[in-house]
Amino acid sequence: MSDAPDRIAAIQRMDVFREVVRRIEQHIDANHLQPGDRLPSDRDLAAALEVSRPLVRQALKALESLGRVSAQQGSGTYVQDASHRVAVRELTRGISFDHDLLDDALPARIAIDAEVLRAASANGSCPTTLRRPASTWASRRRSAAPVETRSCDGSRHSSTTSGSRPRSAPASRPATRPPSTASTARSSRRSSAVTSRRRWTGCPTTSAPCPSVADADLVVRAGTVVAATGTRVQDIAIVDGRVAATGPDLAVTGAEELDATGLHVFPGGVDPHVHFNEPGRTDWEGIATGSEALAAGGFTTYADMPLNSVPVTIDADAFDRKRAAAEAASHVDFALWGGLVPGRVNAIEALWRRGAHGFKAFLCDSGLAEFPPADDLTLLEGMRRCAAVGAIVLVHAENAAIVAELARRAASEGRRGARDFAASRPVEAELEAIDRALFFAGETGCGLHVVHVSTPRGVELVERARADGVDVTCETCPHYLLLTVDDAERLGAVAKCAPPLRTDGDRDGLWRLIEQGRLPIVASDHSPCPPELKAGDDFFAAWGGIAGCQSTRGLLLAQDRLPLPAVAAVTATNAARRFGLAGKGRIQSAGDADLAIVDTILRGRTVQQDGRLVAPPAGRLVPRAQGSGDQSTW
Repeated sequence: MSDAPDRIAAIQRMDVFREVVRRIEQHIDANHLQPGDRLPSDRDLAAALEVSRPLVRQALKALESLGRVSAQQGSGTYVQDASHRVAVRELTRGISFDHDLLDDALPARIAIDAEVLRAASANGSCPTTLRRPASTWASRRRSAAPVETRSCDGSRHSSTTSGSRPRSAPASRPATRPPSTASTARSSRRSSAVTSRRRWTGCPTTSAPCPSVADADLVVRAGTVVAATGTRVQDIAIVDGRVAATGPDLAVTGAEELDATGLHVFPGGVDPHVHFNEPGRTDWEGIATGSEALAAGGFTTYADMPLNSVPVTIDADAFDRKRAAAEAASHVDFALWGGLVPGRVNAIEALWRRGAHGFKAFLCDSGLAEFPPADDLTLLEGMRRCAAVGAIVLVHAENAAIVAELARRAASEGRRGARDFAASRPVEAELEAIDRALFFAGETGCGLHVVHVSTPRGVELVERARADGVDVTCETCPHYLLLTVDDAERLGAVAKCAPPLRTDGDRDGLWRLIEQGRLPIVASDHSPCPPELKAGDDFFAAWGGIAGCQSTRGLLLAQDRLPLPAVAAVTATNAARRFGLAGKGRIQSAGDADLAIVDTILRGRTVQQDGRLVAPPAGRLVPRAQGSGDQSTW
C-alpha cells in the first residue's frame, strides 16, 4: 500500500505527457501542416500549453521517434509525416523519458491554442494572455483574474473536445460535440434569453478572444456543479451563450443572476440515439416535439438517426433537407448521422463534408425497405472509407440470417407473442453481429460504436476488442436497465424493441457494468410511432421501438443506483467526448453554456421552465471537434 501514491502519481504524469503529445498533434491537424512545415518553437509551445519547456521537448522527442516530426539542429522542428496520427496508447512503448520533468505540469491546464501558435510562428513571440479552451482534464490553470477559475470537475481528465464553430460558417470538416445530462431541482428563474453570440471555432482554436467575466450576461450562483469526476459548489459566468468562467464567488456585477443554492447543476444532456422521423413522418414524431421533450428532460443536444425520415439520410441532398428541417424546428442543438447502406458507400465522403457525425449501419432488417441492411462487403468497404476520413460507424448488431429464420419458424407455428419475439432474436444473434463488426473495425482501423447493447456479454466483447487496440465503444438504453421480457409480456407491443428486452440476469449485469464504469453511454433510442402501429396482439407485426427521450436522466436518478457524477458521465460527458461534440457534455470555460437544473438552459438561453416551453426553436448543427472520437484513455 505504501507505494500506491507513487503509482498514482506516475499514471498522472503519463496522462499529462500523453495529453501534451495529443495537443501538439491537434495543432498539426487543425492547421493542415504538411511535411516540411515548421512547428512553433518549444518555448512558444510551452507557453501555449502552460507546461514546462522540458516537457514539450520530451513530447517532441516522442513524436520524432515515431516518425511524426523531425528536429533539425539550430533550425527548429518540422512536420515529417502528416498522413496519420500517433495512437496515444502507443506512446509508452519503447519511449523513455524522465518522470521528474512532468511534475511541474501536473497542476497546469494542458490547453493548446492554435491562434496563439500561429501568431507565435509568424512573429517569433507568444502573447502573454492565453485563451482557456474547453478541455478540462487538469486540476487548475494559472489565471490573471482576481478570482482563480477552475474547471468544474477539478480533476485531471483527458478530453478531445473544445469550443464550437459557428453555425453560419460550417467548415468542410466541422467538429462534433458530445452529449451532457442534468438533474431535477427547484429553480430560480431567468427573465430573458441571451441572443447574441461571439464567433467561436472548434477545438483547439477560437477566432475571438475569450470573453471577460466582467461581460457576463448571466451568473448561476452557488450551485452544486456536477461533473463526471465529482461535484463542487461553484458560480458559472456565461457570456454570449458560452461559459466564461467557473469558480467560487465570482466577482461579477451587472449580470442577471440565477440563485442555484442547494441545487445540482448538471451539464445539458446529450442523447446520441433518437429517431425524430423528420422530414416525412412527422405524424410519428417530429423535430419540434421531440426536441421539446428532450429539453424537458434536461437534454440540450441529440444526434438523429438516418432512417425513418423521408428521404432516408443516405446522400448529401437528404442530409441538407434534414438539416434545414432541424434548424427550423429544433429547440436544442443537434447532430446528424448518415446512413451506410448497400449501393451508397460512395456517398460517405460527401455526407462527411456536409457535416455528418458518423454513419449508421443495420446488420439485420431495419423494418424499412428504403434503408436495407449492410451486407458484409458493404460494411467492410464502408468502414474503409470511414477510416480514411476519420468517421465513426455505428451498428445495429443482430445476425440477419438467424433472426429471419427464427421469425419464419415462429410464424409457421403460429407463435406471435412477446416471448416468441424475444426467442426469435436470441443473445447469440446479437453477439455474433457484434463480433463481426469488431473484426472489420480492427482490420480497417475504423472507429466503431455498437448501439443499444442488451446483454452484458456484448459489452464484454467490446472490452476485449478495445484491449486489443480496436477503437470501439458501446451504449445501452434505459429500457434494458429497467424492463425485462416479463414486462414485454405484461405491457404488450408498446415494449417491443430490437434487440428485445432480455432476462433479469442481463438487466442486472448491465447495471453492474455501468456502476463499474465499464459501460460508458446510456442513450434513449427514442423511436415513436402512431398508436395504431402498436395495437393488436401480434408482437411480430407491431412496430418496434420505445419512446422515452424525455425520461433517460430522470429514470437513472430515480433508481438511485449511481452517484451523480456517474449520471453526468453516462448521459452527457462520455457521449460528447466519444462523438466529438465540440463544447458539449461538460460545464467548462469556453464550452457551450448548456445547463440543466429544473429549467433547461441551452447556450445561456432558458428553453424549459416550470415544465413549459419558453423559447422558440433555436437549435443548430453541432460541428465535429478536431481529434473527435478518441477513447484511448477510457
